Amino acid sequence: MKCEDFLPALETAGIIRRAQANFHAGRCPRCAAVRERFLQAKRRWSDSATLTAVHREAWHRAVNLAPLPAPSKVARVPRWALATAALILVIVSASILTRPPQLPDVKDVTQDQPPTEALELPFPPFDTLERALDQLAIELTNLGNQAALMDARHDVDHLLNTYKPLGPSEQSQAEAN
Repeated sequence: MKCEDFLPALETAGIIRRAQANFHAGRCPRCAAVRERFLQAKRRWSDSATLTAVHREAWHRAVNLAPLPAPSKVARVPRWALATAALILVIVSASILTRPPQLPDVKDVTQDQPPTEALELPFPPFDTLERALDQLAIELTNLGNQAALMDARHDVDHLLNTYKPLGPSEQSQAEAN
């Protein structure tokens, strides 16, 4: 197994390819380090807390308050045009999928460098994914806060529309009683 095939085989392949990936990681220090970082990231992501009932309710309220898109005024397309477009799409997809992939030349860095040097990974760094996950958590918290504020604003508007404020003469009568 090549290092480029290691991570996809470890996560998305069948049981035999996963066993080959684990065997490869046992012999390759780069891929062993990648496997360990990947498993740490998976454990960290799986430990994230689910939405609380309050946040889930705020999310549902925010979704329900979102305006619905206006109905489209696009004319209906004849069936023969849709069939022709689908046929063209199938032909183009088949020609792309049957073409062999053009992979760049990759040198074997496991023999050129000792395993203690910095790793250069052929896949996206986990730091990027971890930062994106942290930003998503912050954004979800902010959205929950905004939904709570919108709900409070809605309640205040409802109260103001239901109960009209007292005028000066009505206020003096209320104070006298």
